[in-house]
Amino acid sequence: MEPIAVLFGGTATLLASYWPWKPGYANRRIKGRNTCDYMSNNHQFAIGRADLEFTLQFSKASDRSIHVYRDPPDIKKIAIAQGAGQISELKDVTALNYSNRSVIPEEGQVFCLENQHGNFACVQIHDVKDASRDDDRDEVTFSYAINPGGGTDFS
Repeated sequence: MEPIAVLFGGTATLLASYWPWKPGYANRRIKGRNTCDYMSNNHQFAIGRADLEFTLQFSKASDRSIHVYRDPPDIKKIAIAQGAGQISELKDVTALNYSNRSVIPEEGQVFCLENQHGNFACVQIHDVKDASRDDDRDEVTFSYAINPGGGTDFS
């Protein structure tokens, strides 16, 4: 029995090494944590699905911050949640300043988005890597929560 298990395990490992897997640029859950290359996939990463979908569009800022835009067609507004250390600290995201086309959150900061369906998502930036500033790749790590039903309280 053991040789069969080794054969299948070894074959699966070999296939995983050479198969032309394409990285995913979406997470369909309403809450999660992701790391992505923000310079790939037209600088976009989708979170959620259907009426709860939000397309995050990134570009370089530095090795500690990143530009995020409200340019994708499913995004209506974007704002930095000044003073929030975690998503769970936000009680009313409608009180934020949504007057900008883009925001530049630093590591640890939270920003919020409203989509075209009136739903809100909040995203916390955990880590930014910039290949032009001593990192080996361009990458952003973030966690997010989407509040279904148009809810504005994330606490």
